[in-house]
Amino acid sequence: MTATTERPSPSLPRWDLTPFFPGLDTPEYEEGYRSVVRAIDGLTGLFDRHGVGVADPGPIAPQTVSAVEEVIGRFNAVLEEYRTLMAYVMAEFSTNTGNPTAQKRLSEAQGQSVRFSKLAGASLAVVVATGLARTADELGGWARLVDSGFGRALGVKLGLFAGLLL
Repeated sequence: MTATTERPSPSLPRWDLTPFFPGLDTPEYEEGYRSVVRAIDGLTGLFDRHGVGVADPGPIAPQTVSAVEEVIGRFNAVLEEYRTLMAYVMAEFSTNTGNPTAQKRLSEAQGQSVRFSKLAGASLAVVVATGLARTADELGGWARLVDSGFGRALGVKLGLFAGLLL
């Protein structure tokens, strides 16, 4: 029988995440998290104010264009801030899944993800509805969606896109 000796394992490399936040339990992280929550709250209010996801697509007025530009700009800014926070939390969590602070922060961030995803879903619904309305307008009616090459190609594209969402 051969005896085996255990060798101490070398310490694993660690990512330097301090350019983002000094740590999960620091005031800087807390402020970053609160900032994301405030940004999602503000985006929710903006969606409500402009009726994103509830308005019927109709004629496109200049104020509608202005509202869409405002919503898209804010949505992208919130997305950038949220993605930075979530990437940081995931990097911390993935290096030590037993860290209770990392588990707590991941759970908190995922809660905000649910809120943000609802806004993203409303945005997608608006894009689809307005895109279909614009297409029908360009083609001269809904019937042309099925009897034109463009309409059939659009149907295939929408089917493939729907498959990505599932």
